[in-house]
Amino acid sequence: MNMSQLSARNSLLYSIELLMKLCYNLDSENLQTLALQLSVRCRNLQNDLKRVSSANAHPRPALCCGQLPDRVHLLLEISCLAEDTKRIISWLDRNPFNITSYYRTFRNSVLHVVVQIIQLTQNGSKDILENLKNIQMLVKLCAICDRLVEETKDPLVIQTAYLRKVYLRKLRSNDEWGINLESPYRGVHFISSIRFQSPADLCGKVNIGDEIVEIDDQVVIGWQRKCLLSLLKSKEHHACLVLKKHPENTCSVAKSFTGKPKFLTADITRAKCRKERRRSASVMLIPVSFECCGQNVEFPKEG
Repeated sequence: MNMSQLSARNSLLYSIELLMKLCYNLDSENLQTLALQLSVRCRNLQNDLKRVSSANAHPRPALCCGQLPDRVHLLLEISCLAEDTKRIISWLDRNPFNITSYYRTFRNSVLHVVVQIIQLTQNGSKDILENLKNIQMLVKLCAICDRLVEETKDPLVIQTAYLRKVYLRKLRSNDEWGINLESPYRGVHFISSIRFQSPADLCGKVNIGDEIVEIDDQVVIGWQRKCLLSLLKSKEHHACLVLKKHPENTCSVAKSFTGKPKFLTADITRAKCRKERRRSASVMLIPVSFECCGQNVEFPKEG
């Protein structure tokens, strides 16, 4: 692609990684699976610390070709732990999880332990093992995640995210869309607030916490925030947004079992009237039946 700058290559690869996660994890990623992945990551790090601790007690041969040193391997595992924590925190920071005291407590507990682990690895000491083996932070983090997976009865933890396509329309080209964005992570853009009586508010389908995936068939995952705002401002009258929505209080999740994202569309059931040709016994009443939402409703009507 004729990209000579290393920063441009890294941005492109990071955007592709975000897009792959969206395509492959949309139908399976939920709060329970994220907590389970974080728990597994903690146990892997515990096992690595035990292996390194036992290896330091005995002489070991030289490293094989392609084998990482113990310090580099532990730093890599801690980096993956931080990445998994960012994913689960991004769920907990949105509605309806951020308005529930149980999930707020879970979020604060996970964040507190992970931040302590990362700070201990960045204190300048050359021996990570000495900083981590004498504490029970990983054990505590595993217990917190396992408690959510095993004991939580809330159905929200097993509901996945879904994509929804919405259309916005402005009456005047100089009006604003009424959407404020924030990018807590690079390349990921959330709707932080919606102005009252704006096109986004009048649409009725845009909520705070929604992630913008596309704007008029243009994928904006991995973009800089200023570039996304510039593209949105360039739309004069109409804009089609694809939003990634998280579980709601009602079970209205659209899942796709074909491996492709499925857009949530409104399905309106119309009432059907059918008139049956039969008369009642003596009062000349013609029964008329209505079929609404899969149920038959019959009542007599005077002839």
